[in-house]
Amino acid sequence: MTSSLSLKQKTLGLLGAAAVFVSFTTTPAQAAEQFSADQKTEIEQMFKDYIMNNGEVVIEAVDAFRQKEEVAEQEKMAETIQSKMSVLASADAPSAGNPKGDVTIIEFLDYNCGYCKKAWPDINTVLETDKNVHFIFREMPILGESSKVAAQWALAAQKQDKYFEFHSALMKFKGAKNEKTMLDISKKLGLDTDKMKKDANSKAIKKQLDADIALARSLGVSGTPAFIIGGEFYPGYLGKEGFKDAIKKARDKKDG
Repeated sequence: MTSSLSLKQKTLGLLGAAAVFVSFTTTPAQAAEQFSADQKTEIEQMFKDYIMNNGEVVIEAVDAFRQKEEVAEQEKMAETIQSKMSVLASADAPSAGNPKGDVTIIEFLDYNCGYCKKAWPDINTVLETDKNVHFIFREMPILGESSKVAAQWALAAQKQDKYFEFHSALMKFKGAKNEKTMLDISKKLGLDTDKMKKDANSKAIKKQLDADIALARSLGVSGTPAFIIGGEFYPGYLGKEGFKDAIKKARDKKDG
């Protein structure tokens, strides 16, 4: 029977040999060629035994790797956002709140998105309680043709300085989003319905919508809602506390 000491020595010896051979070879295949069939089998078994008996170490390694990847992705996203901030926060984009606010929030949204609708009261609360926030809306209609119809009409309302009102009405609206319902909302808001219909179906609006979608894709935004707060990306629903924390983080970063 092999003693624990000799087993330890053998393990260290084989792993040390493996490390030496790997360090002097260019590929794992080349490294593997340095060992006999019996040595390969023994090394493989040692690794399997170690993994089976030390599962928490493997989990920790996977978690550490995942965290490292997430940090790298966040840093890459932050760089991309910074490079496109002039476009993201352009003056011609639909917005609300204080244009000179110290924190800018950009939302990518879809009017058929349940979580976008869920986020709307929270966004309204931020706008009502924090007068130093600038909110910018970017259309990202990814949930069907009716999403595009709603987005086009919302952008048409911007041409009559009623984007925010139309946007609010759509976020509260339950039902089919077609031309008839868009006209009904326009009438209730006192908009010029003939102009709304013409603008909503214009090449200019469709071009603007395509630009928003292309902008989202260039950032790697894959779903709605998605927020950029103080230059940092926040995918998904945040909730009231999430908004507060993100806004505070953005301000702390500025002060720091």
